[in-house]
Amino acid sequence: MAMCIHCGQEDCDAGYLCPKAPRGLDKTPESPQYDKTQLEVCHLDSTFISANVEIRRPRIVRIGRHTNVDSGVYCTTAMRLEDYVHLAAYCTIIGGPNGFFEMKHFSTLGAGSRIVCVSDAHPDGSLVGPRIPPKLKDPKYVVAAPVIFEPMAIGTTQIIVLPGVTLGMGCFVAAGAVVTKSVDPWTVVAGVPARPIKERSKEARQKMLEAAKRLGYEFWSHT
Repeated sequence: MAMCIHCGQEDCDAGYLCPKAPRGLDKTPESPQYDKTQLEVCHLDSTFISANVEIRRPRIVRIGRHTNVDSGVYCTTAMRLEDYVHLAAYCTIIGGPNGFFEMKHFSTLGAGSRIVCVSDAHPDGSLVGPRIPPKLKDPKYVVAAPVIFEPMAIGTTQIIVLPGVTLGMGCFVAAGAVVTKSVDPWTVVAGVPARPIKERSKEARQKMLEAAKRLGYEFWSHT
């Protein structure tokens, strides 16, 4: 068993529910008050979750309204999906119990994408992998940080997002991009590593904000 990065105990599998995990900034799920074998799903009649989905730790997952989790999605981390979110087919969210992934209202992740919330830094001369005994693995070489999609952020097909990245409101990540740094709001990025190529127009921003408002969601944004 891997060592908990919050309390340092080898036998702790609580992840972001560990009592010593950081709190604040609304980036950590609250302690669940439900059966640990079940997902917490709000308004199930308005939410679609494929039967072919593997959620390794359902007790630390929240799923909101009008949200789709498509076939083949695999998640090992704490995860919060807000309303009108689309997690497309065969996406992978990895990082174990110490990882956290959040998609806010109206955000999208395209098919075949990879979200990495916790990773080894792969230093020279060090063994890596989740089964390496903690005494043989220097914890400073473990990179663990939440991955956050702000409202209306769009990640398209087969992108890779690394630990600590925030996709800003309304940004757009082109297919196949590898995102190593946070993306500014309303910015289009592409490439390996992903780099800004343009900003979304003021007209496009306004249309998206107005459409969200008609559904009852009002966001403040520079336009």
